[in-house]
Amino acid sequence: MKKFRHYALLLVTAMAVFGCSKDYDDTELKQDISDLQSRVEKLETWCTTVNGQISALQGLVTALEAKDYVTGVSPVTNGYTITFSKSDAITIYNGKDGAKGADGVTPVIGVDKFEGEYYWTVKIGTTAATWMLDADGKKIRTTGDKGVDGSAGINGQSPVLSVVTDTDGKVYWKVNGEWLLNSGKKVQATGDKGDKGETGSAGAAGADGAQGDAVFAADGVTVDKTKGTVTFTLAGEDGATFTLPMASEMKIFKEFTDCMVRPAMKTLTLDLNLKQDEYTAIKAELTSSKGMTTAIVKATRAAAGSPWGVTLKEPTFNADKSIKENAVVTFDFPTDVAEDEFALLKVTVIDTKGQEHAATRIIVYSTKVAVESVTLNQVTIDVNVGDEANLIATITPADATTQTLKWESSDDEIVTVDAAGKVTGVKVGSATITVTSTADATKTATCTVTVKSVAVTGVTLEGDKAIAIGETVKLTATIAPANATNKKNIWNSSNPEIASIGTDGTIEGKAAGETTVTVTTEDGSKTATCKVEVTSIPLKAYNVGDYYPDADDSSTAVGVVFKITNGGVHGKVISLDETTAQWSTVNHYFTINDYNDGAANTKIIMEQAEADTKYPAAAWCVAKGVGWYLPAKGELTGFGNIWYANPTTYNTKFTNAGGTAINLDTFKNYYWTSNTDSGSDSAISFNGGGSSTSGKPSYKVRACYAY
Repeated sequence: MKKFRHYALLLVTAMAVFGCSKDYDDTELKQDISDLQSRVEKLETWCTTVNGQISALQGLVTALEAKDYVTGVSPVTNGYTITFSKSDAITIYNGKDGAKGADGVTPVIGVDKFEGEYYWTVKIGTTAATWMLDADGKKIRTTGDKGVDGSAGINGQSPVLSVVTDTDGKVYWKVNGEWLLNSGKKVQATGDKGDKGETGSAGAAGADGAQGDAVFAADGVTVDKTKGTVTFTLAGEDGATFTLPMASEMKIFKEFTDCMVRPAMKTLTLDLNLKQDEYTAIKAELTSSKGMTTAIVKATRAAAGSPWGVTLKEPTFNADKSIKENAVVTFDFPTDVAEDEFALLKVTVIDTKGQEHAATRIIVYSTKVAVESVTLNQVTIDVNVGDEANLIATITPADATTQTLKWESSDDEIVTVDAAGKVTGVKVGSATITVTSTADATKTATCTVTVKSVAVTGVTLEGDKAIAIGETVKLTATIAPANATNKKNIWNSSNPEIASIGTDGTIEGKAAGETTVTVTTEDGSKTATCKVEVTSIPLKAYNVGDYYPDADDSSTAVGVVFKITNGGVHGKVISLDETTAQWSTVNHYFTINDYNDGAANTKIIMEQAEADTKYPAAAWCVAKGVGWYLPAKGELTGFGNIWYANPTTYNTKFTNAGGTAINLDTFKNYYWTSNTDSGSDSAISFNGGGSSTSGKPSYKVRACYAY
């Protein structure tokens, strides 16, 4: 530590010089007394400031002795506030020169070192500095006396300066309430009056000047960030200085988090952010309710013996002195360690300046395996509206005790997620899926899901329709793909006077005739059409076995009812007549598997190129008029079961109405269906309802009609 001499506070007092004369002038005396009182008041105010500065100086001396570090230098009005890592903060005001007053003697207060301790000194005029003595004639220390080893010492007291008018009418200095002595004589705060000068007002001019702080020089605090130091300059002719180091801002630990330790996991790797020449020691302290253990590397090891043992492995370094392998703390658990018992781990790195950088964390002993992380197999995915995707979450370690997860969507109106991580696109937009460990809410993973629209590629209708005047039927438009985002349609009738069409696809028969219904998709303007025939036949209910359309007028009968729905108002009819025809005259490669809807099957057949000549069986059925079709397997099976129960009755109905009876010959009673099986034609027998796939060129054909 640099030796300090005359750590000064410059006590500037102005002394007015007055002469004695035989001619007594009371006015001048009163003025002199008034000036003196004013100066004493200013001295008292100034003493308060100086006492504060002396305390600041004493704080700096304390910081020096404690080998403390400056942690901050904050400017204030006409000075600085200094903070330390260990010591109390102080405020230092920059010194300033006061205006020179009339002749007087100014004492200079300072500190000097004697036998390793610092004491206050006083210098008056040009004389040599002497020790400042208390009432017992002993030197006054800048800090309190040291206590006896092992016990706290009694705090020393900073000297308190004051000025007091004595019985002789003169003003003297006091220190801690005792007279300040020089060679056994009281030290005056102002000089003795001299002879009256030519200009009696000259002395007063000095009193009006601003008093300097007298402890620290102007701009007496200098910060050198390059060297990491703060230098303090004291007032006085010698401008004595001393320096304190700045606290380091180096971050030692990259990551240091609370952790669980298990019997099989006895180590914790410290992720350090330092180089080989940046530290002098690393220390680990583990404290539990049972005691404390300390381990130190690159320094003397402390004695072990805590129930929770701890050792420390020093890190290794690369050629450039950077970290190669980090330091490792190893735990030694006591035999009676309990579940969830915890200890406080404190790891300290001591830098080359002797400054300590520490971090503390809780270490918990548990036989449970804690969740260390949760990850997702994807961080971003795209799905279409209505589509699904599966997110897979992985918990680390794989043997973590708790494996349950919580799934959440930031916006369920855009994307939903279930308990298994299956996400579903609801509407166009973006949302974040978060998965969280139920054991540790800090362990999470996220995936951003973007929901896109699905364009319409096509639309179809179920086939041509036949309705009566006044009847309503709702058409169904099938949009492709099934998950298209916009499924809105626009409906139109080419002749609304024959049949009108509503916005929901419901047609109503208005007058006998035909019209074409067109459906157009709002997205992509895809279209589909169907023909609608409106007949004058009134709607009525039929029973199974009735002629259609009217049993009372066999001349108008076109078939026999074999199925009814809705109380007989709707149902299916089998034609009175039949023919023998080929299913196909060419090899076909399309499969039709609708078991109950021959109308839909027939529509597909007749959409093929040159269908009228290539597919004679279906073409014959369609030629019978609107609504007629080649029946599906299920429809012929349904009729066959009814016919087979009483074939004579039904054959009689057929023949009485001018139709063709069904041949009971088992080798001739097979009829084509509109179904195909792997590209082959399918026929079905009325005799028991058995079906067969055959390449036989010709079977019987009976048409069906839905009313």
